[in-house]
Amino acid sequence: MIRKLSSFLKNNWFVLLISVIFLVGIFLRSFHFSDWMHFELDQERDAHLISKAIENGPAELPLLGPRASGSFLRLGPVFYYLEYLSALAFGNTPQGIAGVVLLFSIASLPLFFYFFRIYFDRRISLMLLSLYAVSLYFVMYSRFAWNPNLLPFFILLFFYSLLRIIKTDEKNKGKWLLICSFSLAITTQLHFVAFISLPVIFAFGIIFKRTRINWRYWLGFIFILLLFYSPMIINEYKTGGENAQEFFKAITEKSGDGENVSIVKKAVIDYIKTSRYYSVLLTGRDDSDFLRINFEDIKNQNTNCKYCWRDFPLGIMSSLFFLVGIWLSVWIWRKESDEQKKDFILLNLVWIFFVFLLFVPLALEISPRFFLLSAFSPFFLLGVVLNYFFRTKKAIVSWIIFLILISLGIQSVKMRFNELSRAPFENIWSQKDVILKEKKRVTLEQEEMIIAYMEKISRENGEPIFFEADPEYSNAFEYFLEKNPALFDDISSKNIYRQGNYFSIQSINSLEEVYLGKLSKKFTLLDATQFGTLTVVRMQPKEEAITEDAKDFNEPPKKKSRSKAPKRYVWREIFDQGFINEDDEDE
Repeated sequence: MIRKLSSFLKNNWFVLLISVIFLVGIFLRSFHFSDWMHFELDQERDAHLISKAIENGPAELPLLGPRASGSFLRLGPVFYYLEYLSALAFGNTPQGIAGVVLLFSIASLPLFFYFFRIYFDRRISLMLLSLYAVSLYFVMYSRFAWNPNLLPFFILLFFYSLLRIIKTDEKNKGKWLLICSFSLAITTQLHFVAFISLPVIFAFGIIFKRTRINWRYWLGFIFILLLFYSPMIINEYKTGGENAQEFFKAITEKSGDGENVSIVKKAVIDYIKTSRYYSVLLTGRDDSDFLRINFEDIKNQNTNCKYCWRDFPLGIMSSLFFLVGIWLSVWIWRKESDEQKKDFILLNLVWIFFVFLLFVPLALEISPRFFLLSAFSPFFLLGVVLNYFFRTKKAIVSWIIFLILISLGIQSVKMRFNELSRAPFENIWSQKDVILKEKKRVTLEQEEMIIAYMEKISRENGEPIFFEADPEYSNAFEYFLEKNPALFDDISSKNIYRQGNYFSIQSINSLEEVYLGKLSKKFTLLDATQFGTLTVVRMQPKEEAITEDAKDFNEPPKKKSRSKAPKRYVWREIFDQGFINEDDEDE
């Protein structure tokens, strides 16, 4: 029996090991997926839009997607369409809508392994896959709905298919071209930088390798792109190219940000941030940020910034890792004789360099989500370093590096999961969050508990709900109240009603400041109920502050002012009006 088991393990160790890694990755991405979900402004926006389409039909889906950060430019709508399909399959709930993100995150695990097997052996590919599976960065971005969260899968699919296209002896170049077109059409609608960069990388690969493919496949390539971009094309025709104008504005305005900062200084900041976030992707920890150090005032640094020097050693290490990884990559590329492996190294280097250049003008506003574009880049550099030590008979160094990184990754996930599990019940202190930029740990479970509490009181006395909350969570609470449904409104600065249940939802740290400020002038505190990191203050309006007895909820809602973003049609409007441009119709 023992001999058979030993023989089985010896013959099947690879399948067993990779299965365990996949299961760990799936577990970390799906464990308490619903309860610990991140549900704030952008997620509520999507959920509201998708709910409308589920209730009234797919004709309510828009022809443009969400706005690109910091501009009025709108991305493509493909993420909304995927969310709609997810809601049909898994339910019209925040969890159901986010199901598509979870699925593609899980699918990225085997794709990640196949991608790195193009160059690295099974041992290093498994080591890199293990780190990717437990990376807190990728675990967290797989647990809620947001358009950039699909980037890791589709970026990997794009590069994998491109490498198959330019492979000299590849027999299915045409089929891989169609797959590449599919991934390109989706990825470029998920992020502004992807829209700019990926077509350039595709053109570089095709032209550099002088790839020849049957023209019929090229027609298919163009057809797929036109099909996925047809909603945007129709919307552009109807609006006279408003979104295209915003695209050119976004390029010039983003490039012009921080005009007082020299391009050299921006490049240095970009380099420090890139190496820092590469470290975050690999370890889940942010102990390498030395941008806070004021090198122009070193004398007073220790007194002005107590913790600034703490991150300095790891900051230097992450910066050196980036440089050494690049240098080793160039070195092995020059020595590599296998054409496909040479292409793999070159394409990775070109991508790292190109993204770095694109980030230089944006250096002052680089945020964590930007590095979803570089999902595999730090793992590539790490693989190059590990491979170097294995080849030079210093395997022990590679194993030490791997064990340190995997330990840090597991520890980071464990700490975050512990905080998420306690957030609805304890006012926990959490370290600065470099991944999601959360000020406080607030979960979907916590928000639903607060909604249940307010609705219970409303049902008992039959009076409507009036509430205020931090802007990050206010829309989320509105979404749940609308879904139930319940009579509710924001707390008005002008109208205070005698009939109503008044609540203020605040983080405990800001509670006293908020209540002793504006609220105490018009309200009397009845009680405060703690829901972990958030507290719900129940209030009663003071007699002198009351303006009316009850709010008339039958009054039509006030029209919202039109956004400065380009007009976004829904399919119903297109079907009702036809494809004739409104300006042409007026003529």
